[in-house]
Amino acid sequence: MTPDETLGGPVANAAARQAIAYAIDYDGISDGLLLGYTDRPAAMLPVGVQGSDPSARYERDLDQARALLEEAGLADGFDVTISMGQGGTCGIPPETIGAKLQADLAEVGINVTVDIQQSSNFLTAYRAQELPAVLSTWSPDYLDATMWSDYFSFADVGPSFRIMMDVPEIADLAAQAANETDQTVRTDLYSQYQQAHVDAAVFVPLCQNRILIATSGQIENFVFHPVYFYDLYAMTKAA
Repeated sequence: MTPDETLGGPVANAAARQAIAYAIDYDGISDGLLLGYTDRPAAMLPVGVQGSDPSARYERDLDQARALLEEAGLADGFDVTISMGQGGTCGIPPETIGAKLQADLAEVGINVTVDIQQSSNFLTAYRAQELPAVLSTWSPDYLDATMWSDYFSFADVGPSFRIMMDVPEIADLAAQAANETDQTVRTDLYSQYQQAHVDAAVFVPLCQNRILIATSGQIENFVFHPVYFYDLYAMTKAA
């Protein structure tokens, strides 16, 4: 959700974005739509990555959402369009997750228009900074925290550029953590980075994939890798 006033309208207000974050029924997504096979980080550091603490994440609180809307001067709610491609989220079809968000936010007076676009058109508009609120995904190339902090922190790079986010605190913490060699200090910096993201509520994670793989009893030494899915080099036929 963009914090830019020209592009975002009501969602440019941090309290309005936080209200949206509190209004989402995360348990309904994880338990109802994904049958519990998911994790959910607090911010743009996935569960298992340095500095990530899922206990800091948003949980549904409709009273808090309504209080934040009043604080933002939007007690009667507002209209917002959420755009997404055709690929879905964590295996959930876009029509389904769109309808879920629409129903959740309607409970606090936020009227959502779900805008499902052909994926190529969605990416073009997203990269051109034309969309005030999007539902999108991110897959890493490697598992260091910089795979997220390098792209979700700076006004001229990655999704933070696309959504027109310019938050100096987030950018400064990302730069400090990326260059820190003391791992204890680095973890603390990324913890602060996570909290700054939670407070900004520009990026609000809904789910983090869990991969389920069934293997035949005829093979041994199957090795799963969370970035590139699986390694075949060690796999052998069972004796």
